[in-house]
Amino acid sequence: MVDLSHFVTSGMPVFPCYPPVQVLPWCARSIWGFEGNVYFMTDHTGTHVDAPYHFHEKGKHTGEIRLEKVVGEAVLLDVNVKGLKALITLDQIQDAIKKARTEVRRHDKVLLYTGWDKHWDKPDVMSAYPGISKEAADHFVKLGVDLVGIDSPSIDHPDASKFPVHNTLLPREIIIAENLNNLGKIRARRFNFSAIPLKLKEGTGSPVRAVATV
Repeated sequence: MVDLSHFVTSGMPVFPCYPPVQVLPWCARSIWGFEGNVYFMTDHTGTHVDAPYHFHEKGKHTGEIRLEKVVGEAVLLDVNVKGLKALITLDQIQDAIKKARTEVRRHDKVLLYTGWDKHWDKPDVMSAYPGISKEAADHFVKLGVDLVGIDSPSIDHPDASKFPVHNTLLPREIIIAENLNNLGKIRARRFNFSAIPLKLKEGTGSPVRAVATV
């Protein structure tokens, strides 16, 4: 089993529009006989999934996501990019599918390895990350996949102010997983993937413990 998640800690990287993550000790063993923490964070903290409602007002909230959307067979596409703010094109996605030596099937979970997880503790992690083009997103819609995941903070390019990829995938109930980690450790053409969100009634997303079972 390959752990594909980042730790949730105080002061971890977050988008500028979100408040800093705070993990506060709340119940002390010396007083209550047990330890307990309070977590102050958004539902898009760290390794997380986006629910359709995040960008689509009639989309499903986090707790309404069908489990088969976030658990099942997966394919890893190596689109390891160089430089800052790289745009991953449809041609690069198609080349990566060929190199993977396996087809992308309907209902697959597709994970995009860019190598950006290595920037997790660097200043540019939330500003210069790679993202995919709308044409690439359209292709995933055509293939009928259930989920597209990436090891960068957003599947959209940082300069794409209107979020064309989110607005292409989420209204069609293609779940997005972001801030994945350790994708480079997966050594298999096909494997099982799991990224189950918390059952948040009005959630727009949820942190997850993403796992690849090879």
